[in-house]
Amino acid sequence: STLYSQPTAKLTDFGIGQVISQEALAGLTKLGFTQTMMSPGSSAQTGTQMYMAPELVAGKPASTRSDIYSLGVVLYQLLVGDFTRPVTTDWAEAITDSLLKEDLKRCFAGHPEQRFAGAGQLAENLRSLERRKAVLAEQQAALAAREKAAYQRGIVRTASIAGAIILVFVGLSFFAFRSAREQARQRQRADEALVKMEIQKAEELFAAGDSSSALAYLARVLRRNPANEVAASRVLSALTERRFTIRL
Repeated sequence: STLYSQPTAKLTDFGIGQVISQEALAGLTKLGFTQTMMSPGSSAQTGTQMYMAPELVAGKPASTRSDIYSLGVVLYQLLVGDFTRPVTTDWAEAITDSLLKEDLKRCFAGHPEQRFAGAGQLAENLRSLERRKAVLAEQQAALAAREKAAYQRGIVRTASIAGAIILVFVGLSFFAFRSAREQARQRQRADEALVKMEIQKAEELFAAGDSSSALAYLARVLRRNPANEVAASRVLSALTERRFTIRL
């Protein structure tokens, strides 16, 4: 083709071609085809090995899927721009398009039944490549959106859990503070009640003339609370009235 004309493909090599149908050969040898009808279970070791499917190299019968392998080699060489490059184990590294990589994998599958059943399927995949890319982009965008939403939900859930933990901690701290304060108040009320009882008992002893025992009660009150003005005042008052012996 010229520089500005549409490219055309021409088939020029039948090096690995085999006719496996006796009916297809009828009357065609006169047109230049070589009769290559193969018996069941046999395979001709002809053709360029670079394009031969693994089962042909192993001596197994050819099939349509054998041609799919060969077609995949040609497609691979077109994509990498090198018609001398064989298909090696690292062939996928040279193919950046994930969809074309999937198509080539179906061409190069080791088991023939895992390849495209016919060239039409591969052709349809290649014709719809742009549409497949658009669908893939939509799927990837949807997946990214779901992942982002899941991430945001995770952040919100984590924040909610953290907030709940903080609230529980604050609540427990407040409850502990109130409980401690209430216990302190109860102890204070109990101490005040005890002091009141001891002062009352001391007054009863003073009234009964037992000043020593009365002062002993007051002394116990002052040991627990030296700032108790009632007990201190009563002790000073008793000491100024008479002399006596304090019984400890």
